[in-house]
This record gives sequence, C-alpha cells and structure tokens, in this order.
Amino acid sequence: MSQNHKILFIFIDLELTDDLLVAQAFSFLSAGVETVTNTVSFTLHELARNQQLQDQVRGEIFASLERHGGLSYQGVAELKLLEMCLKETMRKYPATKHLLRVCTAEYDLDENLRLETGDCLVIPLSGIHNDPANFDNPEEYRPERFREAPAAGTYIPFGDGPRICLGINNFEQF
Repeated sequence: MSQNHKILFIFIDLELTDDLLVAQAFSFLSAGVETVTNTVSFTLHELARNQQLQDQVRGEIFASLERHGGLSYQGVAELKLLEMCLKETMRKYPATKHLLRVCTAEYDLDENLRLETGDCLVIPLSGIHNDPANFDNPEEYRPERFREAPAAGTYIPFGDGPRICLGINNFEQF
C-alpha cells in the first residue's frame, strides 16, 4: 500500500470528536494571524523608510475618512495606494518562501525534463518574486509596480490553482 493510501485510511478512520472539530476550527481561523502581522509589520517598516510614500498613504487614508465621514467598507476599498503597498510587501517579503506540491499527472516540461505522477515539487516564491525578469530592480520597494496586474505566474503570494491559500479571499475583500 502506498504512503498516500495509508494517510487516506488514517483520515477515513479518524473519529471527529468535538475537541478535534474545535481545534481544527481554531487552527483555520488563527492560521492567518502571523502572516497578516508580518505583512503589516513589513509594510510599516517600508513606509518608515520612505517618508514621501508614508505621507502619500496617510493622505489617502485621511481623504477617504473625510469623504466617507469615518471608516467604511467603501472607503477602505478605495485605498489603492495602500493596496499597492501591501501587494509590494507580499512580493518582497512573501509569507512563505516556497510552496510544496505533488505532481498529479505526468507532464513534459521539455524533451529533457519530465514530471512523473507523485513527484514532489518546490515552487520558490522568493525566487519568482525577486527575479529581475519578472520585476525590474526587485530589491527596491516600489508599490507602483501594482498599478497594473503583473504577468500571470510572476506574483503568487497565495499560491495558485486548486490549492491556493484561502487567505486570498480576505485580502481581495480589502
């Protein structure tokens, strides 16, 4: 029996107690706390290093508060510069350095490289996000990179495909 089938039988035989369900719900709800904290911290760090950008973001926030008479969902949705800053932070400082995936079907990348079903893959987010072919001067913090959507596959802080991080839904609601 393969290792994958052994793991499957463990889950099939697993008794779902109230404690286990509560623990899983807590894990699910708290999983993003550290990544959000890190993203906000790195964003504040970059804004502290660039007074002009910090003033622009602050101005955008104050203008939104004024326009909407306080904090509102619509007002937050209009904070485009802040959104670009958060995206640039997630590019420069991804929450995870790599993604792990298992190949589900044979795939020929070229004549010399074939992925077999079951092969383990490491997708280097830091390498993709900091590749000069994808982002000019990647070591620089430049939120304006995100005025337009980057090329497909060059910016994937939440991963991609069927295993994409559920946290993307929270970010996109921003």
